Amino acid sequence: MWLVPAGRVDRSAKPAKKRPGQVAELIERVRAAKGGDVYKLRTQIASRLQSLISEMRLTVDPDTQRFEVVFRDGQGMTLFVDPEDPTKFIQKVSGKVPDFDVLSADGTVRQLPAEEEAEDGL
Repeated sequence: MWLVPAGRVDRSAKPAKKRPGQVAELIERVRAAKGGDVYKLRTQIASRLQSLISEMRLTVDPDTQRFEVVFRDGQGMTLFVDPEDPTKFIQKVSGKVPDFDVLSADGTVRQLPAEEEAEDGL
């Protein structure tokens, strides 16, 4: 198994203001930009991502490939990558304890039940 150590993002980064689509807007601007503006826009994207993401992990082994992200607000997301096409996923698990949603590649969504306490109280 090959495991990229958890990437700790700069903890001094300020949390991003809640504005959906902000990173997507910057990415679209990079795609349309030319010349020196591209570097500035990429720097802005990196800054926004640092303000959103607390930790990232990439795991690659013979049985599975997955990409995990922990956001600063406590939400998490794990993408299980299609071994035949790394641009696609097999399954996406996202949420925050105790509520997680599972999205399959076919578009079906189900919610994982919260873990029940063991009978012996463990």
